[in-house]
Amino acid sequence: MSRSVPTFALLAALAAGASCQEARQDAVVAPAPGRDVVATAEPGTPAGASTPAAAAAATAAPEKAHDDPPGLHNFKRWSDHISQGAQPDPETGFASLQALGFKTVLTVDGSRPDVETAKHYGLKYVHVPVGYDGITADEQARIIKAVGDSDGPVYVHCHHGLHRGPAAAAIAREGVEGVSNEEANAGLKETCSPDYTGLYRDVLAFQAPSAATLAALPELPEAIRPAGLRAAMVAVDMHWDLMKACKEAGWDVPADHPDVVPMHEATILKEALREVGRLDEGKAKGDDFLAQLARAETAATKLETVLRGTDTAAATAAFAEVKASCAACHSTYRDKD
Repeated sequence: MSRSVPTFALLAALAAGASCQEARQDAVVAPAPGRDVVATAEPGTPAGASTPAAAAAATAAPEKAHDDPPGLHNFKRWSDHISQGAQPDPETGFASLQALGFKTVLTVDGSRPDVETAKHYGLKYVHVPVGYDGITADEQARIIKAVGDSDGPVYVHCHHGLHRGPAAAAIAREGVEGVSNEEANAGLKETCSPDYTGLYRDVLAFQAPSAATLAALPELPEAIRPAGLRAAMVAVDMHWDLMKACKEAGWDVPADHPDVVPMHEATILKEALREVGRLDEGKAKGDDFLAQLARAETAATKLETVLRGTDTAAATAAFAEVKASCAACHSTYRDKD
């Protein structure tokens, strides 16, 4: 496979007096699935152009070599063409990607990407959702096509930028840039937990798809609506992240999510876990899966009850029970093949 990889300059210096926190003051809160909150530009701003606040954030480079660009977390550049990280923050993250010269954003997360904000900053989204248990041959081919066909640098991300995104970036490095399986696997180890054995397996066993396979792929979509068990688990992950934000806020309303009430969020998390067990796909996983799911739901119910009061220590203990229940289930049914 051949392609032209344009070079681009990394932002060289931090704008005087600017910081990541200051840059985020003008960011729009990320919309949760099912909530019709759309990031908008300042009135009169043409598509693809930065707003003054976002432009200021985007032109600020990290103070130190290991710092993330504004609005981008767990950022890692592998080459002039391939970088990885977490889901970009609204406005700030996409402004940074635009300023850094990226042209395509490839997400392997299950949730719908923020296509509208990306387009505002002149970025093309490609959505190839993958699981924690591995990356299929078809998904690998789609990742390679998305990265290989891009007319400029590609930013690969999942939700947190630690496991699925880095694995997809490793596949892209192997299939597009010819990096060896061993080198790509070593790079994956920088962020990905060894518990995700399916991801490591597929990076190590990678074999490049044929030109005919890539040519036969249809046009890759910018967004895929999750369905079934995957959609249900996306909802669980989203509400769990909001619960973590509540915990970090001392079991109060998080400053960046003023619409989130801890007790109510625990209720929604409980219902999201219950919904997984109602699905035919969930039931098909067997009694042990359903039992583990029930334990997580019971722990979430306990957290909901505790949060009706003011005992923050008890809330933290109940939160730990939910976390432990989910981790146990993940280790059996999500992280491995």
